[in-house]
Amino acid sequence: MPFSVALAESDPPKVDLWLQLDTARVIEDGPFSKSVFERDRYFRSYGSLGQFSDERHAELETIGAVPGRGTFRLYVEPDADPDRIFTEESIQRTVDHRDLVYQRAGERAPNLEHALAHGPYLEWMRVGHGPPPEGVALEDWERQSHGNILRSEFFEPVADVIVRWYEEMKKNDLHFPRYYTVQNEPLTSWNVEEFSRYTRIVAERMSAAHPDVQVAGPCLAWPYPTGNWSSWRNWQSRFIDLAGDAVDAYDLHFYSKGHWALPRDDRWQA
Repeated sequence: MPFSVALAESDPPKVDLWLQLDTARVIEDGPFSKSVFERDRYFRSYGSLGQFSDERHAELETIGAVPGRGTFRLYVEPDADPDRIFTEESIQRTVDHRDLVYQRAGERAPNLEHALAHGPYLEWMRVGHGPPPEGVALEDWERQSHGNILRSEFFEPVADVIVRWYEEMKKNDLHFPRYYTVQNEPLTSWNVEEFSRYTRIVAERMSAAHPDVQVAGPCLAWPYPTGNWSSWRNWQSRFIDLAGDAVDAYDLHFYSKGHWALPRDDRWQA
């Protein structure tokens, strides 16, 4: 866009300016700089990449929100003896159960990263606190998962299984998750000190064996409902203090269910 500017009436020479206009934007905060917003990375739907049928995946591609993050559980022996539960056969069953999912992921989106978190444990693996509170909705994972706490004697064995499972996925040339969180939404069940200790164990094992996988946490849901920062003060910031130097990424779930999606009666809104 050329135009000329006269410097002054007594100074007849003119200066020609050439302006190049575009819509580029750069977000900067200290050392952080972001100039490209990848829609494939930031607009995703819940579920493991490759989990859904071809028809559903096509629908999600159409709206620009393919699956990006799911949960899973390990398939282990139904015997609580630590010497027998985490066998090569149990790991292979986990691989066999999931291999179609990650094979599809590689076929559909070979260059697209995705994430995974552990979901429910088998009953004998849990500390357990009885059934969930009365009146809990099925959609409320944190309250439904009441007592889904891994017993501390299994921290080391499960960490080893995760490492070996990733080895099997790579051996089978599967499109494995690049982000791994040790437990999905642990807030209402886990003690933050124990959760941080378990996360450190898994993160250190994975860092040594699979540096191309980023272990994340603390994986909390609804962290600031109605401006309530107690979960940050009591849980999230404490996790960062205890395990922040061991993890590669933070996994935070920002919901606003209390404001719009739940029933309008006082019990739910509270």
